[in-house]
Amino acid sequence: MKKSNAKTDKKNNTAQTKKDSIKAFIKNKIFIIFVISLLIEIFVCNYKHFDLEIPHNNVIEVNKYDISVSNVDYEGNGVYRKRNENPKLLISNIDSEVKSVYLDIGRNNNYNIDIKIGVRDTASNNFWYYEDTSIIKSIENSKYLKLNTAGTVQEMSVEFKNLENDEIFEVNNITFNLVRPFRFIFLRFLLIFLFLFILYTIRPSSPSYEIMYTGEKWQKTVLWTIMAVSALFIVFTAVTTSGKEGNNFNRSMYNDAVQSWVDGDVSLPYSVSDELRELDNPYDKSMRDRNSVGYTWDAAYYNGKYYMYFGVIPLLILYYPLKLIFNCDLNSYVAVMIFALLSLFGAYSIMEGMNKRWLRNKVPFFVYAMCLTLIIFTSGIYYFCRRPYFYEVAQISALTFGMLGLGSWLNAVDENGVINKKILCLGSVFMAFTVGCRPNYALYSFVFIPLFWDSIFKKLKKLDKNMVKTIACVALPYVIMAAGLMYYNYIRFDSPFDFGNNYQLTIYDMRYSGDIGKIPLGIWTMYLQPPHIVNTFPFVPEIYPSISYQGQVYLSHEICGLFFADVITIYIFKVKMLRDKHKGTGMFSFALAFILISVIQSFVIFRTSGMLYRYIYDFTWCFVVAAVLIACVIISDNTDKSHYRIHIKLFSICFVLCMLFNILVSLRGENDSFRGNWPSLYYAIERAVAFWL
Repeated sequence: MKKSNAKTDKKNNTAQTKKDSIKAFIKNKIFIIFVISLLIEIFVCNYKHFDLEIPHNNVIEVNKYDISVSNVDYEGNGVYRKRNENPKLLISNIDSEVKSVYLDIGRNNNYNIDIKIGVRDTASNNFWYYEDTSIIKSIENSKYLKLNTAGTVQEMSVEFKNLENDEIFEVNNITFNLVRPFRFIFLRFLLIFLFLFILYTIRPSSPSYEIMYTGEKWQKTVLWTIMAVSALFIVFTAVTTSGKEGNNFNRSMYNDAVQSWVDGDVSLPYSVSDELRELDNPYDKSMRDRNSVGYTWDAAYYNGKYYMYFGVIPLLILYYPLKLIFNCDLNSYVAVMIFALLSLFGAYSIMEGMNKRWLRNKVPFFVYAMCLTLIIFTSGIYYFCRRPYFYEVAQISALTFGMLGLGSWLNAVDENGVINKKILCLGSVFMAFTVGCRPNYALYSFVFIPLFWDSIFKKLKKLDKNMVKTIACVALPYVIMAAGLMYYNYIRFDSPFDFGNNYQLTIYDMRYSGDIGKIPLGIWTMYLQPPHIVNTFPFVPEIYPSISYQGQVYLSHEICGLFFADVITIYIFKVKMLRDKHKGTGMFSFALAFILISVIQSFVIFRTSGMLYRYIYDFTWCFVVAAVLIACVIISDNTDKSHYRIHIKLFSICFVLCMLFNILVSLRGENDSFRGNWPSLYYAIERAVAFWL
């Protein structure tokens, strides 16, 4: 007993010593990080304030009599109305050195004005036009532009490029050689400090990695803080995407479907035109366009009625109860936000389940925390919040229930191999729900086999009462879900196995979309396509893939492939290590099965649906879960100090790259939804981050 107490005391003392070393490390370095952050904010982020090239003693306020504006109607007091062509402002009689220009111009709204500046100077007698730039009325720093002119400037032109016809704009003040004012942005300074602090804390030689994850109270507090910050970012992303009148996210086909349910019908309450009924092939878009047929885009058309072919579970558990209880509709961006918030618990339960089953508190706490953060930010929930159409409601609900289901299954077996039937059944309910949200998610249920091979499948020969109950816990949710879906399919499409996907009125006839030749194109586009990085915020623009595929394929603007967007997934290529070093634990069979199922899932999507960027998130989270498991095992297995630091360095680099990329993508979204709905906030963030603009 005394020996046992002595060992416990020694272990506690060691842990306390590690904690004390971490505290000392923080106290010693935090001031240095603070000073470096302060210097970056003052001298780097405000470097244009200290521009010595601008002739401070030659400030020139442009006389209004030297300004002429073409293609406008003058309204008085510096206000103009655009005609049919782009307005062009010409400043004459400058004849001076000009190294900067202050343009106090703006629109009645807070949107940007895209301008193109041209100058005639000593180096060019003709106008030399610079690259387009933007002026934002509410962002004062955007009005100060540094000009790289040569010698004396004779004339300057400013073309206004993105104004609507008859739109009013104003020109209040134009001044040359003004220095951009100094602006200390505290939030930017704080983010710089946090970023440097995190980088320093997760560096390979950091003593932070000496503390293992053991589930202590302070560690749980840190993890829940990560969850809380992630939740705030979800709310921020959802609210800045929508919440204003006139956007496309406030109304959803789900609301129309639930109204039909209330009225006792399963078809959508849309009238079908006679022209559509009379078409030989209503699913041929070219025929619909050629005959100028009116129709509801992306609804399923069958036997003279419109139906919604998207998953029924969001309708059943969210939209329908709200309609019955409160008689209100639900904006799709709110539905997406709700499921995104729920998915955080799925990510947390997945990490806890993998730790309980395999990692067994052998992983450094900081690595564990980074893995949780990676699963959250790479899952696609922020992309869905930035693009919350009814498509995303079905997709994110399937993702959420898939993560909750996997997390429940991982936690259903304790350290002694005893199955908790309630948690097992809950996991099966969640996994069955995924099929009702997005039928292709049924593939992920097969991960049940390697997860419970030892605890269930090997014991099937001895079928006792307890095993029957266990099987019932797994099977019953699927049986109920299958029966409900088959009935719902039958009353709509006359077949229990027809979900209506082939009847959608979309780009082309989906009955002929299953071409296996699209798979190689999908591999390149969704796995291997490199990103196109630019120097303008948010640095990761959408690109349209150039392809040589001869056939019908549905492509959209992409950002990049999986292995570039989430570089942590490179760890999946080390899956064989789990078999070599951890045979018999079930880790290898789980990781390999999850990877293979995800590959099959992606191939099914490429073959039947096309290459839309949102489809990448149907399988990204599975690759990331397998990758972080493999990364944790590699790090925890390494006893050689030099190899250990190499793996920590590789993992830390992958973490930073994944986080940066996914945060930037979430700020952009699709079709610039953030900038379109909240221009002032968007441009404030843009100018704070891209301080060189």
